[in-house]
Amino acid sequence: MVRELGHLHDATAVREKSVEAVGLQVEGFRLGVALAVLALMLTACGVPSSSAGRPTPGATPKPVLVTTGTAAVGGKAEMILVDADGRTLYYHTTDHAGRVSCTAATECADNWPPLKLPSKNSRVVGGTRVAGTLGTVPSPSGGQQVTYEGWPLYRFVNDIKEGDTRGHGWNGQWFVATPNLAPAS
Repeated sequence: MVRELGHLHDATAVREKSVEAVGLQVEGFRLGVALAVLALMLTACGVPSSSAGRPTPGATPKPVLVTTGTAAVGGKAEMILVDADGRTLYYHTTDHAGRVSCTAATECADNWPPLKLPSKNSRVVGGTRVAGTLGTVPSPSGGQQVTYEGWPLYRFVNDIKEGDTRGHGWNGQWFVATPNLAPAS
């Protein structure tokens, strides 16, 4: 009889382990389903997959935006041209008819970085109050520099925040670009 009870004990232990294994399988299955549902939800919500950062073949590049803002220029509030980040845009009076004179070779571009199109971008777009002609010219440092009314556009490194116009009047050659800027000659 002890021997029979030993078999019963062994059988009970095996059954308990089988039930435990089935329970783990069920929990594993539930976890797998939950992870699959989560992955579908993240995909549907637009969370990028492992191919994030890679451009989609044939995708239209985002245009560079030149828009307007208001800033104090020479002590009075004026409507000015700004980039997509709200940074003031300038023109250089020594640039004529689309010719860029501020270059890295003259160390000018260190203080006056040009507004350029990203390498895969093909166009520049103006905001609703930008009535003049936007275009591009070849940049001496490569790529295309954005122009407004034929004037190549720049930023100033000492402009820290949106609305800064610290470069206006610099050396009598640098001025804030405004929507009513006369065409370059």
